[in-house]
Amino acid sequence: MRDSYRYYIIYCFMVNVPNLKLTIDFGDPDLAPNDLERLTQSLFQEMSSLGEVEQINRVREQPPQGVKAGTQNLGKLLIGLLTAEISFPNITPVMKFLFNRLSGKDVTLKATSNGKTIELKTVGASQEEILTIIQQLKDFVEGA
Repeated sequence: MRDSYRYYIIYCFMVNVPNLKLTIDFGDPDLAPNDLERLTQSLFQEMSSLGEVEQINRVREQPPQGVKAGTQNLGKLLIGLLTAEISFPNITPVMKFLFNRLSGKDVTLKATSNGKTIELKTVGASQEEILTIIQQLKDFVEGA
C-alpha cells in the first residue's frame, strides 16, 4: 500500500512537469556536407524509432521575406540540426542515446520548457559532461 501511494505521488508530480523541447545542433565544420547530411538523416530515423521521444523533426531554413510561413516545402532542410520533444522521465535515456551516437562531436542543445530557454554546449561530450548536462536539463525543467 505504501509503495503504491509513493508511485501515485510521483505520477501526479510528473503529470504537471512540461515536456522539454530541444534544438540539437551537431553541425561539424570538419565533416563534408554529404557526410553531415547522412549523419543527420540517420540520427533523425533512429530518434524517430525511440519510444522515449515524443516528437522529432528536421529543421528547415526560414522562408524568404514576403512568403507566407505556412506554405509547405519552402526552404531546404538544414543539416546538423534536429528538434525533439521529450517528457521529463525520458531525459536521461534520450540524452544518453544522443551523446553515445554523437560521441566526440561538439553538441549545442537549446532547451525550452514552460516558456523558458537554456543553451548548453559540450565539446567532445565526455561521460562526465553528459551526466552534468542531464542533471542541468532536469533541474531546468523542474524550475521552469
